[in-house]
Amino acid sequence: MKSKNNYPWFIVILLLSINCSIAQDKWELISIQFDKDKTQTLTQNIIGYQFENDKITSIKTYMSVDGLAPSGKDYIRLDIGKLFIYKNKYLVSNKGYIIDFNNKKIISDQKSTLVRYNSDSIIFYTNDIFKGKYYSVFLVADGKLHEIKNPAFQPAKTADIEFEKQNGNLKLCYYPTNKPKIIISNNAGSILPNKMNTPIYFLDFSQLLYLKNTATNNHLTINKTDINLKIEKDICELDFPMSNLKDARFEKTEQSLYLILNNFEKVQIIENYASCKEVQKIPLNTNFAIDIAPSTKKKKIYFNDAEVGAQYCNIAQVTQVNNKIALVKEIMLGSEVYQEGIAVWTESAKKWFTFEADNIVSLAGFIDKSSN
Repeated sequence: MKSKNNYPWFIVILLLSINCSIAQDKWELISIQFDKDKTQTLTQNIIGYQFENDKITSIKTYMSVDGLAPSGKDYIRLDIGKLFIYKNKYLVSNKGYIIDFNNKKIISDQKSTLVRYNSDSIIFYTNDIFKGKYYSVFLVADGKLHEIKNPAFQPAKTADIEFEKQNGNLKLCYYPTNKPKIIISNNAGSILPNKMNTPIYFLDFSQLLYLKNTATNNHLTINKTDINLKIEKDICELDFPMSNLKDARFEKTEQSLYLILNNFEKVQIIENYASCKEVQKIPLNTNFAIDIAPSTKKKKIYFNDAEVGAQYCNIAQVTQVNNKIALVKEIMLGSEVYQEGIAVWTESAKKWFTFEADNIVSLAGFIDKSSN
């Protein structure tokens, strides 16, 4: 007589495979948080929140990096700029920093500008008054940053241009290789407030967009310039007073180009590089989108165009992958905003869950650990 537990072999294998697939749903959220006991050095901790089946299983502090040098000058400021996780082990800043947090190693502490990256390398551009102008490349193969010696190397659709100050105004200058400087425009607007650099976006090697302001009537425009033909025109005027401007940048998504003012206080979409209009919602990737709203209002979050909730949050402190999103949850007390931990939504759970965390600088991204 057969035992009741003697199931056919194929059913046993099927059950085991189902159990294994469920157990393999492992991932990690990398967060950067200020160390409250080391404020003099502005120390930042790189922390991993590890999950299995949408539940935290452990919290790991990988390493710490100082934001200030012993001299008091800025060192590695992970609270400035954008961060992302590269190859599941490197923390990379668009300001030039590269940190191998798995091996507790700072690969680059030099300030530069991220140009592009792919599966085997990351390219940066340095424009330093003492070091000069040059490109450098981080190679995955050896885990090192190398200066590129070839002066003809051109990794992106950009040209060597600068905005030079002249009696409170700016002039746009072009520096062709091994040729004298060319002044493209003597009227590139007035100097932006709060020591801001002028945001630029290159359409190709000769055409660019930049944010221009006119001090005489206190308004902002987006200017399109061809540096070869020396043709320029304002493609749109922004309903935003220059005196309120704190920061601005162009940001390209898979679908569109945006101009973002004051950390998403106002967002303009650039249409066909010829006009612009204000938007109330911005895509975060192909699946997620979020409302543009002031800090005093909750922001609706969408997954595949369906609303999945609304949260008080700073859009700059949101990170996402195809089926997960995390944000720094905030709470309004009067006119003040305070952090209230980290909130996560996943497609598998189809709900939000919040866990404690404080002094959060940035959420750098997710790591898939299912194969570990």
